[in-house]
Amino acid sequence: MSIDFKRIQKIKRSVSKVQSTPEEKYWKKFKYPVLSQQFGAVTHIDFAQTKPYNFSITCPSRVQIFSCASSSEQFSFSKFQGPVYVSKFRKDGNLLAVAEDSGVTKIFDVLHNKKHPVRSLKKHKRAVRSCYFSNNNTTILTCSDDKTAKIWDIPTETEIETFLGHQDYVRSGIQNSDQESLWATGSYDHKIKLWDQRISEKDGKNILTLDHGSPVESIISLRSGGLLVSAGSNEIKIWDVISGGKLVQTLDNHQKTVSVLTTCRNGSRLLSAGLDQLVKVYDVTSFSILHTMKFPAPILSLAVSPNDTHIAVGMSNGQLAIRHRKEKEESEREKETVKTKFDKDFQFFLSRENINRDLMNDVNFLVGQKRATKLKKYDELLKKFQYSKSLDTVLKNDNVELTIGLLEELHSRNSLRRALAGRNDKELKPILEFLITNITNSGYSKLLIQVASILIGIYSKVLGQSPMIDDLFITLNQKMKVELETQKELAKILGGLDLLFQTSLK
Repeated sequence: MSIDFKRIQKIKRSVSKVQSTPEEKYWKKFKYPVLSQQFGAVTHIDFAQTKPYNFSITCPSRVQIFSCASSSEQFSFSKFQGPVYVSKFRKDGNLLAVAEDSGVTKIFDVLHNKKHPVRSLKKHKRAVRSCYFSNNNTTILTCSDDKTAKIWDIPTETEIETFLGHQDYVRSGIQNSDQESLWATGSYDHKIKLWDQRISEKDGKNILTLDHGSPVESIISLRSGGLLVSAGSNEIKIWDVISGGKLVQTLDNHQKTVSVLTTCRNGSRLLSAGLDQLVKVYDVTSFSILHTMKFPAPILSLAVSPNDTHIAVGMSNGQLAIRHRKEKEESEREKETVKTKFDKDFQFFLSRENINRDLMNDVNFLVGQKRATKLKKYDELLKKFQYSKSLDTVLKNDNVELTIGLLEELHSRNSLRRALAGRNDKELKPILEFLITNITNSGYSKLLIQVASILIGIYSKVLGQSPMIDDLFITLNQKMKVELETQKELAKILGGLDLLFQTSLK
């Protein structure tokens, strides 16, 4: 009984795989990246809170509305008196507020795609950098470089409140999710101020002031307004508002200024983006980093869709990056389609089987012999025990993994010396060049050091007869010395680390 010849197997360098956490697997599902160049730095991105979850992006010269489904532009607004910095959807997605450098905030009807504003709020003296629709959809907060924040009644275009007290640009503002009368603003004067509309102007509406320690770029609330998160410089600070503004934690994981904060997954994850081109994901219970995403330029804006399927990132170089994760329903729909197709094919197969069953009973089947597998040239030479020629053939293919596989096979047969001996300078050159190139590869070094030792043992007596071979052996010797020195240094470092670990454990 003949036994099939075992072909040479490619030996791949083993790489240890780091076990991914469920959180990392979740964020790695955001694929299908779309990268588009816009008309300037993308300063703000905002998703509508209602389906189909369209989102607006703000550039200095225009505001564009993108489709969440196709990640393509639907329509845009471009007739402004100067640069625009922010655009914000109302909670129902019907209105869009756009803040201009002139201090005017314009309200557009995006439900009917109207190009002209339906309301204009005009009492700020300098640029408006942030706006926030209230929970009741009838008022809006605007924050300006004139050091004030104002609350407006949208139907009448009238100013309801003006919050005075900041000493520098006001760049961020939000409303408390539980108490509609409570508002918070963040300013470049390093302060975050909480305001209560119910208190009279005489008593002062500022009920609490927090010092971030650097210009405040962004603020958001967590846990139904119980926690306030502020970003400024490279630090993120978490404040407990209920306990009087106690500082809970400081995060300094970014290397440069944190430009924007947002949340996702029903408020269970905090996302921060900064000028260091990184987006970091935190758990809101422990505030530990769960995942990090890298982008090609400093990040100015970041938003996540309400259904957690899209991440949109705006950068200082005008690039807009959109990453998409398939919804669970979409994945289930695809699986159902595949299952249905399989069922149809299987039913067709059964019907054909029933039709031909009678005919098949009268057919005699001839079982043919197993077809011989055609071997590669180096396998044929190896099968004939022509080890030297087999090695030469593999070296000509210039395939490292295949060459290592043949050397492993020759080593297991105790035939390395036989394959390497009896060579002239032209036949010896490819082997030496292969060793010089790959002997420092940690995955192959153990085997190749044995091969080098055998070569030195065979040809050491004839060195000096060929200048080309002499130079190759000298180069191989130098490579070996450098590798040995590297291994010694690594051993010293490992010894030092072990000493540090033992000391820390004590």
